[in-house]
Amino acid sequence: MTPSVQTLVQPCPVTPKDYIDYSVNTADTASDDSVLPSVPDYLKALPARHLEPLWSRMDAMVPRTPNPVAKPYIWKYKSTLPLLSAAGKLVPEEEAERRVLMLVNPSMSKSNETIIRPIHFVFLNYNMMYLAAPIYGGMLTKFQCADAPHTTDTIYAGLQLVNPGETAPAHRHTAYACRFIISGEGFTAVEGKKMPLIRGDVVVTPSWHWHDHGNESKNPVIWLDALNLPLFTYARVHFAENYAASRYPSTLGSFCEWRHPWETTQRALDAMPGPHVTYHYKTTDGNALSTTLGVQAQRVNAGVTTEIMQDTSSFIYHCYEGRGYSVVESSVGAAEKLYWETGDTFAVPAWSKVQHVNEGANAAYLVAVHDGPFLDRLGLKGHPN
Repeated sequence: MTPSVQTLVQPCPVTPKDYIDYSVNTADTASDDSVLPSVPDYLKALPARHLEPLWSRMDAMVPRTPNPVAKPYIWKYKSTLPLLSAAGKLVPEEEAERRVLMLVNPSMSKSNETIIRPIHFVFLNYNMMYLAAPIYGGMLTKFQCADAPHTTDTIYAGLQLVNPGETAPAHRHTAYACRFIISGEGFTAVEGKKMPLIRGDVVVTPSWHWHDHGNESKNPVIWLDALNLPLFTYARVHFAENYAASRYPSTLGSFCEWRHPWETTQRALDAMPGPHVTYHYKTTDGNALSTTLGVQAQRVNAGVTTEIMQDTSSFIYHCYEGRGYSVVESSVGAAEKLYWETGDTFAVPAWSKVQHVNEGANAAYLVAVHDGPFLDRLGLKGHPN
């Protein structure tokens, strides 16, 4: 006699009454519908064996359009700067590398767990993330990596402040990072190559490269961090290592392939014909900055409304200069108007329709970090046209 399913799967974490008992591969029962359970009973029996029916979840697993969790959102620099400045006074120098206000997309922060820690334990590390909230008397927010606070589904961004005389300890991590300098002057050193940080510069840190940051000026320096953390945390391969000493030996040079000065970018933008143009940051050999993150800059002339753009990539835009608004219609929501001015940062989820409008009297310059290179590697980079 052919053994029953019950015999084959013993021991089973269900009682006999929960078990659907019918034989396997017997000619007598293969076509006998009378031995089949009802649909509700059948579905009830699946979880005990860690099985789920695909047919009931097909629409969610294979949607008709990209369906990002992130939603369009803008962080106004004028209202964020006082909070960042307060962190500069409340978070000590030894935590300077973690003095970051993360730009958490409102649709991606539902699993937060609030914990209380003394203020000197405030930090943002790479296995468990803590958001410094000194204005709430030391309340911190803890996130497991899988539920980490992100800005889009594939990109994490945050605003970092380094005070005069501070140097963040040298470290390296698997995630690729790029930084856009918002105000002030500082320095970073990557694998021994020290370079200045000046407003408008884009500086990149390739995966697993030793780097540190510092400020030798008389005023705080602020930059926008952008990393592909969501990709690495989802794959559970993001980790970091601190250097044995506080500084990695470095030398200041006249040129570094990881620094992209704004003057070079604006010169290229202004040399392009047309009312709306895009400049793509490249490596010295003409490739994208990395295999997972890309950076682009756009010039939108005064009074210009750009054509509607749509892409599988998600974007984090930063307004270097100008004022206007962007109409962003995500694939999972209604169109929203995001009004921006110099210093503001806003998120555009994947597959959103986006249109920029310059309301100012001069050209507006927008810089954006995106996941285009990653999608291109997967063969998924594209748009409807």
